[in-house]
Amino acid sequence: MRDHHASPGAPSIRPRRRRWPYVLVLLSLPVLVAIGIYVYLDVDADAELRSALAETDRLDPRWRLDDVEADWAVVPDAINSAGPAMAARLLLPKNWPFWDYPSSEQGPPDAVEKHQALQKCFWDLEPQHQLNGPTLPESLLLWNPSFIKSQRSAMLRYTNQTVELAKLPHDKRHFALRMLEATKKDQPLLVRLLAPAQSKVSDACQRTDAQLRCTIVAVAAERYRQAQGRWRGSRP
Repeated sequence: MRDHHASPGAPSIRPRRRRWPYVLVLLSLPVLVAIGIYVYLDVDADAELRSALAETDRLDPRWRLDDVEADWAVVPDAINSAGPAMAARLLLPKNWPFWDYPSSEQGPPDAVEKHQALQKCFWDLEPQHQLNGPTLPESLLLWNPSFIKSQRSAMLRYTNQTVELAKLPHDKRHFALRMLEATKKDQPLLVRLLAPAQSKVSDACQRTDAQLRCTIVAVAAERYRQAQGRWRGSRP
């Protein structure tokens, strides 16, 4: 008959511990931390985007494209200058303006040489270089939806500042826009890559406005001459 009782001198056998749960927990920790960071960034980006949209709605309630197109004024044909402008274009002489056609008889004798020299100066320009491009971490983050949301928020806020500065008088607008552009190098990626040079846009707008005002004065003076038979201020 076998004795089932262990002898006092026999060594005790410890039960084998299972280590795989601890290994699984250790392997899961980095994944859980990454998921937590992703959720936090996504929630924070959503909150920032909602705040930027609320700010934009407060500054301009009808800033979205559908609202802008709906608010476009319909100009009647009787006062629409587009029709006369297109009709006047058909009355322009051939090869006008002559500087675009250096071989034209209306141009000066040295027009061909000047035109070739102008083209050559564009050929000698230095090649373009991309400035303030995305860094390696930013390039990787472009695949993250929360990063795109945060970039959109930054672009909205930058554009809001630009719109508010555009409301300033002409003599103050240019300097204010230049000061805003000076901060572009410190702005997020989307602003650095997509925000245009607003000071140059403002300069072009002022130049066009000045040309339109000169045109208005010229047309008014010509109408007066046709009606009175003389220029205003001249003796009859």
